[in-house]
Amino acid sequence: MDILLIGILIFISKFFIMVTLKPCADHFKSKENTYFISTWILLSGTVAIVSSWEGAKPFLYSPLLIFSVLKGFIVWNSTKISTEILKENVSSISFQHFISLGVSALILNAFFGETLSIIAQLSILFMGILGLLFFIVGPGSKLSKEGLKRLTKLIFLVMSLIIIDHIVIKNTHWALHLFIYAVSFFTISLISSHSLKNWEKIFIQKETLIAGSVIAFAEILFMFSMSLMPISLAVFFARLTIPLIMVYSSIKYKEDKWSHELFFGALAIIFALPIIFDI
Repeated sequence: MDILLIGILIFISKFFIMVTLKPCADHFKSKENTYFISTWILLSGTVAIVSSWEGAKPFLYSPLLIFSVLKGFIVWNSTKISTEILKENVSSISFQHFISLGVSALILNAFFGETLSIIAQLSILFMGILGLLFFIVGPGSKLSKEGLKRLTKLIFLVMSLIIIDHIVIKNTHWALHLFIYAVSFFTISLISSHSLKNWEKIFIQKETLIAGSVIAFAEILFMFSMSLMPISLAVFFARLTIPLIMVYSSIKYKEDKWSHELFFGALAIIFALPIIFDI
């Protein structure tokens, strides 16, 4: 399958995740939101492993799968933190994704054998710097002190997730990685919530049903794509959604001047073009 086509599908699915998750954040507390998301990811992981069992079976006893279990815990923690930040400012989440990608791409190419071209590495690095600068002059000044602490922690967690995906997927099977981390994520979410209160909202409320379906589809697509291309490139396509999300959130939720977000988006696209033409 064409890498650019997969990238476009990632772009579309990731945009709709952010659009549909914001209304859900108002329905759940942070702990409840994690088992909402983990339920749908577990469904996607189950579909993936059943349909790809023959290819995944040889890697069933790989010691690297311990990182898949670890990813479940990290995703649970980052989802909980993201939910709290989303209630305060949507754009902050968007900027941190650029920062975390910029740093993790450098680490992967320097120490873990990823083979992005120099053009791609420089473009992603500049996008990370751009995200940091715009965060400082934009939502960074509006977040509370606690919000800034959460965001800093989230950046490190997201970086670790990108590195874990590279280590496991490039050495085992993407569907097995997805299923094991989904089971881990779901289990931790269920234990931490201490109850099944509001569980019925996952499937019977319109907002959560739509968001969950989008999450499940996007997760399968995203994990599969990382078996076909460098991890940083797959994450890059997901991050291209961010300028559009920021303009959307600034208009709908009045979080910032839309012109500020549009200017950032234009610069981000300029830095992204060399990668797209280099594919």
